[in-house]
Amino acid sequence: MDEATWKMHVEQRKKRRQRERMGMIGFLAFAAAAIICYMFYISSPEYAMKNLFDGIKERDIDTIEKYADIEKITAHGYDDLTWDLFAHDEKLTDDTKVMFEKFYVKIKPQVVDGTCNLIRDYLNKGQWGTPEAENILKGRQLGIDYDYLLDRSQLMNIELLEVMETEKEGNTASGSVKVMDTTTQTVYTLRTRLEKNQNGDWQVTAVTNYRDYLNLVTPIQNSDIAKYSSDTQDIIDKYNNIFDTQQTRFMTLTRSSSGSLSKEQRDSLIAYVNSDIIPALEARQRELNAVEASGAAKHMKELRQQSSELAVESWKHYVKGLEEGSSSEINQSTALRKRMLNIDRLIDDIRKHSVTSDKSQVI
Repeated sequence: MDEATWKMHVEQRKKRRQRERMGMIGFLAFAAAAIICYMFYISSPEYAMKNLFDGIKERDIDTIEKYADIEKITAHGYDDLTWDLFAHDEKLTDDTKVMFEKFYVKIKPQVVDGTCNLIRDYLNKGQWGTPEAENILKGRQLGIDYDYLLDRSQLMNIELLEVMETEKEGNTASGSVKVMDTTTQTVYTLRTRLEKNQNGDWQVTAVTNYRDYLNLVTPIQNSDIAKYSSDTQDIIDKYNNIFDTQQTRFMTLTRSSSGSLSKEQRDSLIAYVNSDIIPALEARQRELNAVEASGAAKHMKELRQQSSELAVESWKHYVKGLEEGSSSEINQSTALRKRMLNIDRLIDDIRKHSVTSDKSQVI
């Protein structure tokens, strides 16, 4: 190899190494920029909203707890919900409204705590439950019908569709998520407030337009329910008259000077329940099933179905208790009847609220 050729090869190697060094520097710069961008992204409110959305879809409680302050969200929602329950009721005086406001503030800690537990239970099991056993929210122990309050919150009817834009505003941020009310198919954009917690993670702490969402969805639901109630009123009235007559007959059959039923009375009661009471309950439900229910009214129709099934089952246990002289069967009958009455009360609350449409009901 002559000197000129050798010098040419040396120069080519230098240029190649220069290109390699520049390529490596470029790659490292790109990697560093990507890492920095990623670090900024994972500490951004956008990242928090996306992970929270995915966590809710997958019911990942750890992810949800990291990016959502369930207690703060529930507390904020409670204030909006209880305000919405009676704020537009023109029949209430200002003094009465103040009284109710103080009452709802007083029971707020217990209701918020119980609702957070129900939410976490849903995330773990995938289905909504109700307060059971000695839970203070069960029934009306706090002076409210919690089942109605939960139903009125629309919490169980919201389906997440997609995360929208997120905007940082100093030490806070706002996000938005498109949702759908499953009872009316109404699509709406909920806005959220995000704040950094003590660990530096962005967390959703409130749904800022929840009250507006209630004001939009509830009248639509009320319209569906009011129509279904009107369409079934003749059936309800007809069978209420039948049930009143049956109750009178039942009371006659159970009348006893000694306080206990004779064998003849038990036999008559068994025959009457089997031939009249249970068939009437089943006939009423068949007629109700034939009436179409749309939107939010489907829930009311399902509740009536549950009530009828519990009533029939209760009477069957009552008959078995008479036949076998079993107090446990009678107790089971009573327990089923209590469950039926709770559902009937919820149906009545829903129906009354729908009649007044934008006039909110106090519970």
